[in-house]
Amino acid sequence: MQHFGAPARPYLSFYSFVADPEMIESSEPCGITAKLNVVAGRQKEFLDIMHYNIGETRKEPGMILYDLNADIFDPTVFWLIEKWQSMADLYTHTQTPHFKKTGEEFASTGCLHPENGGLVSLYRTGFDIERPTNNPIIIKEDLEGITTMQHFGAP
Repeated sequence: MQHFGAPARPYLSFYSFVADPEMIESSEPCGITAKLNVVAGRQKEFLDIMHYNIGETRKEPGMILYDLNADIFDPTVFWLIEKWQSMADLYTHTQTPHFKKTGEEFASTGCLHPENGGLVSLYRTGFDIERPTNNPIIIKEDLEGITTMQHFGAP
């Protein structure tokens, strides 16, 4: 898991990483889970920005799931879960006007925490998507070694 958000890396720099990741081919299905840390008292600004972005993103080709969730323990934490038909679809998403507008609004409002705006995980998906390949996914084999991440309270 890579940490994007100061001090490690600027949060939105994650999406330039998406443009050319060596570990996932452009045709491979992928997903993202992002833990977004919002400055206390700025949740409404954050949600206003995300409301427009979510509405537009859900219209995009290749988008399977784009869902924002509030953490049940910490009112300043939100979880964004994305699932895309392909890495190329995710990259195309990062080039849309509404995506760019979201980044600009995050920067101008300062609603994301300045030191740790987000923790983003990029991963392969496809366990429930039929893929036209010579090597279809076999769940028993593919799930060996996968670990789960659990979040209990803050931080």
